[in-house]
Order: sequence, then structure tokens, then C-alpha cells
Amino acid sequence: MLIGVPLGAFISALIYKSEKSDIIIEQLVVIILFGLMIIGVASVIKKITYYSDGHFKDQYLLDVLCELEYLD
Repeated sequence: MLIGVPLGAFISALIYKSEKSDIIIEQLVVIILFGLMIIGVASVIKKITYYSDGHFKDQYLLDVLCELEYLD
């Protein structure tokens, strides 16, 4: 949403260029960059949670196996 819509408006501003479009183009570029930063942060957080959840699951499995080993 933060990339597609401003990108369409950016193309439209380039086609129908007027005196005010210079300010609009700068604002649209900032919005597109903001959207790209949000996507980047979301992908980093997704990777971090993937690895942290995987580590937690592995540690839990090892703890359960150790308990079963000592169970008679």
C-alpha cells in the first residue's frame, strides 16, 4: 500500500507535470522510501522471530528428552 499507491501517483505527477508537482514528487519519493523501510524492518523482525522461535523449540525438545532419559 505504501509503495504501490504513491508509485502510481508519482507516475501521474510525472505525466501531468506542473509548477506544484515538484513538491508533490519529493513527498511521494519520501513516502515510497518510508514504505520500503517499513518492509525492510518487517522482514528483519520476521527473520529474528523465526530463528528465536526455532531455538526455543529446540531447547524445549532437548529438555523434554533429558527428562525422559531419567524417567524409569
